[in-house]
Amino acid sequence: MNPIRRAAAHGRSAYPAGDQVPPDRAAWPPERRPARRVTLRAVPRHLAWPLLFLGLAFAYFHAAWQDPGHLLIGGASDPEQTIWTLGWPFHGLATGPNPWLTDYLDYPAGVNLMWTPTPAAPGLLVTPVVLAWGPVVAYDLLMTLGPALSAWTAAAAIHRLVPSAPAAFLGGLVYGFGPYVMAQELGHLGFVMAWLPPLLLLLLLGLVAALQLYTSSEMLATSALVALVGQAVLLGVALAARVDVRPGLAALARGGAAALATGGLLAAPGLLTMFLGPQVVHGLIQPPDTYVTDVASLVVPDQLQLIAPEPLVRLTRSFTGLEVEWDGYVGLPLLALLVVTAAAWWDRLPVRWAAILAAAVVVLSLGPHPHVLGRVVTQVPLPWALLGRAPVLAQALPSRLMQHFFLLAGLLLACFVANAVLAGRRPAVRAAAGALAGLSLLVLAPMATPWVTPHVDAPFFSGPAARRIPAGSVALVVPWAGPGDPNAMSWQAEAGYRYRMPEGYALHPAPDGEVAFGPPGSATSEVLEAIELGKGPPAPADDLRAAMAGDLARWRVRTVVVGPMPHEDEAVATLAWLLGRQPERVDGVWVWWDVQQA
Repeated sequence: MNPIRRAAAHGRSAYPAGDQVPPDRAAWPPERRPARRVTLRAVPRHLAWPLLFLGLAFAYFHAAWQDPGHLLIGGASDPEQTIWTLGWPFHGLATGPNPWLTDYLDYPAGVNLMWTPTPAAPGLLVTPVVLAWGPVVAYDLLMTLGPALSAWTAAAAIHRLVPSAPAAFLGGLVYGFGPYVMAQELGHLGFVMAWLPPLLLLLLLGLVAALQLYTSSEMLATSALVALVGQAVLLGVALAARVDVRPGLAALARGGAAALATGGLLAAPGLLTMFLGPQVVHGLIQPPDTYVTDVASLVVPDQLQLIAPEPLVRLTRSFTGLEVEWDGYVGLPLLALLVVTAAAWWDRLPVRWAAILAAAVVVLSLGPHPHVLGRVVTQVPLPWALLGRAPVLAQALPSRLMQHFFLLAGLLLACFVANAVLAGRRPAVRAAAGALAGLSLLVLAPMATPWVTPHVDAPFFSGPAARRIPAGSVALVVPWAGPGDPNAMSWQAEAGYRYRMPEGYALHPAPDGEVAFGPPGSATSEVLEAIELGKGPPAPADDLRAAMAGDLARWRVRTVVVGPMPHEDEAVATLAWLLGRQPERVDGVWVWWDVQQA
């Protein structure tokens, strides 16, 4: 038997760790190894990685689990919006023909949820948790599982290319617990569940891609872009190395056709709703040339990192965009490690491919023009200036492409650890390599205490009193739900979507062709938002009262509820003036039952 085939048959590489596979004997894709039986003795080994990653995730987010249901991982307004979306898929499938179209928010016009981040696939998976313990616990569970699952899938993908299990584990750690995923932990569940890129690396397309559409359509679009670029780079590298690519191209054509057919069939309902349904968004959701990777952010840590000296953190405050999208911190040690890995093992196709693709991803993530400490160099156009004009990619944020960089960085770090640390021949070299790898992981470590915020509790909505609200009727819930304060959305989810609301934090096409993050303004919304912001109640006036009463009549409001909020007394007094009577105090909220329209 050929020695290469004999080695493959026994599950070993035919060449030592430091040897190059002769180009005339290489093939792409590599020969498949015979499937190995999984015995009971091997089960603990297969469970070790997920258990270790899960243990790390729960240990890191232990603060949120000290009081489940009352503390949220993340901050600002996105967690409350996400809580609403987690319970909705099950309710939407149970009550309507199309769960992506609903008038339970922003009644009566409703919303097209394909344009609002709605992680439907994860939401359906945690439906038992939602029903048993509520959507807040389900949210924290998914935010905790996200890094662990992402790291596990990354480690599994890397292990296909790097035989060393410890090295692959560290590569998965770089991806799942690196700066990208941990920054998105501020509230973007759809991007915390970052398991698609590793599965693409494993060539698991079709079903996986369709499920990703129902987790984050933007991640699907950017992953497809990186996959196309990656295939082009792989083809170029293989041809340069004189590797026979014909078997790989034939397999890609067969698998790609099946993947497109399967994925297209499963994704069709969502895509048709997204682009041909009502409330289609045509303008840009976020301003262009804003959410990009600042060149300085590659080496300057922000406050989300464990090692973040204040003088350096001050530099990051000039970056454009928001902290949750500052996903590009790599650190000098890891940059040095990646350069050394590419230079030392350039003759290996996976290393060459990963290094070139990683560099390409960084360039794409810089956006249309380079940003240096917040200053935009408009004189230098970059590739995204052209790619960002594509219909779907125009809505993507270039900074989020760094997700794919950290997968490639994890692969290169695993190659470095396997060859320089674990298989190195000289103790001094192994020690130096181990120190560089350890320092690279240390500078990527997230801040010691994760961002955890209290959930604004309103027991009324999860208790029996909420059942007095007529099922399917419209309730005005204050504070007014919008980007600034979507608490009413999470309360609606806790009430099991018993009622509709004329408000909500969701994307809409604005009358001027731009994008709105809530329904059109009204006299009622302006008054309630002003009260919450501390601007005080308006002076009583007949025309204002008539306008607000007209809003309630147009929305067909049957119940008005004021929950915990800033300046709560002023909101109650204003609504009592509007409705002409005092509310009832029930389980921590103020309620006007049986509101009659004039």
